[in-house]
Amino acid sequence: MVTTAMKPDTKHFFNYYLKAVEAEVTSTPTPTTTTHFPDIDKETINEFLRKKHFDKDFMSVHEPSSALKQQLTERLEHGRNLIPKYVKLKLRLDKKTKNRVQNYLWSMTKCPVRYTWKYLGTKFWPRWIREGQCPKKSCSIPPGMSCRPAETVNKTILMWRCENLHCAWKHFTFPILTKCTCSCKSSKLSLS
Repeated sequence: MVTTAMKPDTKHFFNYYLKAVEAEVTSTPTPTTTTHFPDIDKETINEFLRKKHFDKDFMSVHEPSSALKQQLTERLEHGRNLIPKYVKLKLRLDKKTKNRVQNYLWSMTKCPVRYTWKYLGTKFWPRWIREGQCPKKSCSIPPGMSCRPAETVNKTILMWRCENLHCAWKHFTFPILTKCTCSCKSSKLSLS
């Protein structure tokens, strides 16, 4: 698993890449349409699994059940609600009240990744993948900063591609957001 921190100059590329992936995904049929691609053969699946590309936390062959969705959400968000060590308040309050204030402030300013399952269509294997999104909310007190993408991980899936009348399952890299951070909007003001 390769985790990459996003630099300001790579955010533009990341957004462009996500739009390209979105265009590819939206061109695929929905689960109810009758367009069919060949079933993936066992040899291709075994090769895919041997290379350890399949990540059950982010991929599913069938539509995930609501119980599985909840279990994966809890597993991925476990520990993300804890207050970081660098957040400390120096208040003269009893310990219980101090903890409540800290927890309240942390809940107002944290930026957890929100995951949803997305159906990619029969053109892809596995058919379901988890996408991460940052909450669209202010994450600072006073308001002004917002949650923004910070890190992604690239997952490899298979995509049915046809080139020069030859069709085959090809590896396709799919970026998944894994971390959001609280930051200011990039300003275009110059100090001249």
